[in-house]
Amino acid sequence: MKLTTKQSRWISFLIMCGISVFWNGIVGVFVAALIFNTPGIWFKLGFMLFLSPFVFIGIVLLVGCCYMFLKLFTPRVEVALSTGAVPLGGDVDIAWEVIGRTSRLRNLKLEIQGEQKAVYRRGTDTHTDTEIFEIIPVCAVTRQDDIRFGSASVRIPQSTMHTHEGTSNQITWSVIVHGEIRWWPDVFESFSFRVKPVSADPT
Repeated sequence: MKLTTKQSRWISFLIMCGISVFWNGIVGVFVAALIFNTPGIWFKLGFMLFLSPFVFIGIVLLVGCCYMFLKLFTPRVEVALSTGAVPLGGDVDIAWEVIGRTSRLRNLKLEIQGEQKAVYRRGTDTHTDTEIFEIIPVCAVTRQDDIRFGSASVRIPQSTMHTHEGTSNQITWSVIVHGEIRWWPDVFESFSFRVKPVSADPT
């Protein structure tokens, strides 16, 4: 079963660009007012100090847009599992293939993560806590042939929790892929999959 990423690179890039345009558009109005319409040198200095944090955030967002744009050109990873839903205590085969210039990758690491998300209310505010409760190493390779494609078998511990999607509590499982590239944004992809409960023995 071929897995899909939680969010595509293009969507992440467009979201970052949208946030950046929105934020810098609003801040730009105040900067223009500071330059052209604000009277008095001391008032200008005070207004400039007030706007400085907002301008800095805008610069960070622009840098983020550049970073997400560069990520569009990093090698793409495809991941597949031997089954659509892995039972607790069961084995699963994981296969990967890197599409693109694998020679740019210095290494590639895969691991499985189990994450718990809890949503609760404190007064009138809603809070969300996340915790990674399980990390299962899959592989860590440096040879180009092993980076380009390969497979490994892992076991999901029976003592952990299966996938659960509740209103206030969620359990999710993902295959995390990380590849290091010198002088370029690293490859980092997350692929969700389901873990099912242990089947009851027939009586």
